[in-house]
Amino acid sequence: MDLVQYSDKAQQERITLKKRMTENEKAIQQLKVRLALGQIPSVVYEAGMQELQSRQDTLTLETAQWDGKLSNCLQMVSKIIATASNISSLWKRGGLDVKRRIQKLVFPDGLYWDKQISDYRTENASEFFAIMSRFSATYIKTKEASPLELVSLCGR
Repeated sequence: MDLVQYSDKAQQERITLKKRMTENEKAIQQLKVRLALGQIPSVVYEAGMQELQSRQDTLTLETAQWDGKLSNCLQMVSKIIATASNISSLWKRGGLDVKRRIQKLVFPDGLYWDKQISDYRTENASEFFAIMSRFSATYIKTKEASPLELVSLCGR
């Protein structure tokens, strides 16, 4: 696929994904209104909201895949980091398609079965998730620090 074909496909995907995100956002808003009006119990609201939020997170990840040039880069980075931070929850809630997409996102070179140790192996993890792992390790160390140390780390 040459650059022009990729650009056209990326543009079409962005339009489709934006439409799906807008529809999902409307569904979220409708669900909130139905709860506020007492049309549905909170248990139904929670289940529906969980599903809709999972879809929204998946759409955000898919959108990021096709966005080469972002006008709202900082906003998108924040959404991607929030979604990536919640990836284990997405995995648990998601169906087979969501799990495949997450697997491809986290392990772009795929997973392999090692017969000798009877366990999965990976060639490479996504660089993004490797960096997130480093940040998480630093955060855990920082969280274990005393409150006074945290204040000084925050610059206050």
